[in-house]
Amino acid sequence: MSIKFDRDAIRRRNEKLEATSVSLKQAFVGINAIIDDLIDSMRVWYVMPEVLARPVIINLWGMTGVGKTDLIRKLVKSLELQDRFVEVEMSNTDETSYFSSITAVLEQNAMNDSEPKILLFDELQRFNTIDHQGAPLPRTRFSDFWELLSDGRLAKRGRDNLDMMIADYQYTIRDNRRRKEAGEEVEIDPTLNFWEAQNMKKVLAMAESVEDISTMSRTNLIDKMRDVRTRKVIYEPVDHSKSLVIVSGNLDEAFSMANATSESDVDADIFHAFTSKISVVDIKNALTRRFKPEQVARFGNIHLIYRSLTKADFAELIKREMERVIATTKERFGITLKISPEIHALIYRNGVFPVQGVRPVFSSVIDILERNLSKLLFQAITEGYKRIDMDYQPGSHELVAKLGGGETRLPFTGRLDKVRERNLEDVVANVSVHEAGHAVAYAVLFGL
Repeated sequence: MSIKFDRDAIRRRNEKLEATSVSLKQAFVGINAIIDDLIDSMRVWYVMPEVLARPVIINLWGMTGVGKTDLIRKLVKSLELQDRFVEVEMSNTDETSYFSSITAVLEQNAMNDSEPKILLFDELQRFNTIDHQGAPLPRTRFSDFWELLSDGRLAKRGRDNLDMMIADYQYTIRDNRRRKEAGEEVEIDPTLNFWEAQNMKKVLAMAESVEDISTMSRTNLIDKMRDVRTRKVIYEPVDHSKSLVIVSGNLDEAFSMANATSESDVDADIFHAFTSKISVVDIKNALTRRFKPEQVARFGNIHLIYRSLTKADFAELIKREMERVIATTKERFGITLKISPEIHALIYRNGVFPVQGVRPVFSSVIDILERNLSKLLFQAITEGYKRIDMDYQPGSHELVAKLGGGETRLPFTGRLDKVRERNLEDVVANVSVHEAGHAVAYAVLFGL
């Protein structure tokens, strides 16, 4: 049977996907290549899901703070698919979660159906099926995760007793008829309450909403149950082949430099160069330390690998944060704010930990700029000033602000600057000479 396509709908979807790509690039720094790959990899799912025979599986791997989870959330919002999106945190040890299967999660979100949807399986580094010696774990949560990755079909392990439900509904109708004949004010064929309607939707895999089902009579529902029982469709696996499955995690086995969390003085471009060399082969080798070979195969071959951010990326991120603060100050308080390059440099020195991504930068913007700006805004508002010029003087360790012809000085030393100052000059000199000796020896030995 040939599939009929709505060309106008395909064109509109493709245009929306391209517009989403543009908006995502405006929201994130340093991951344009990832966004391009993601959009291209999911295009067939979004534009023509009818042709899919199994789910589209896209894997996102990278160190913390590079924008994996947030990218998918913003993608979903831009495509206006919030009602068809489920986010699952993968873990073997989380005892606080009620759900232990993907089926249960989907049923709870009313998405255990065959319609297109986006499923994000996040924090995969917390999930494994073999131990550090390669031995299989006796029990793991989300065992049906592998069925979903295989062909998109989730078997129904529970068999609802339709005969019992039909008999119960028939008894209710007969009992109500008897009570009415006895003079009681009762509805013979009552509709369902909300809980009953929700359960009926799950049992019969009905396309109607819970609200619509709750308006149906029990006689009508008995006919539907008999029809479903005759056709036996409710016993077949649920087909999720039209789903977009996103798997995301921090694979430290592949990103060996991820453990250098306290390193702030190594050039960000060096870490970027290291992460640029990580390949799909490295990712699959890392996955084999957590999962059985047949399970690794089910992740497929679409692996999008995040690089750590470069110096230019961090500088752009800080610039955008400065622009945000300036715009917010103008919008909320009517005050023009000017920030000097020295403050940019102060935030970079004290906020950039290359392998920790963007989060420390955001924290430092609050600590260095916004916390001190609040004091200056109070002064400007109470004294009627409409402009604040902020600067930093490294020599005196002071934030200097000009307001209305006057000058306000706030003593401030960056948290990392304090640590660096504690390093004695002679220790720094000795280490420098020692490391320079390595360079000289290397040059002599290799004839450079």
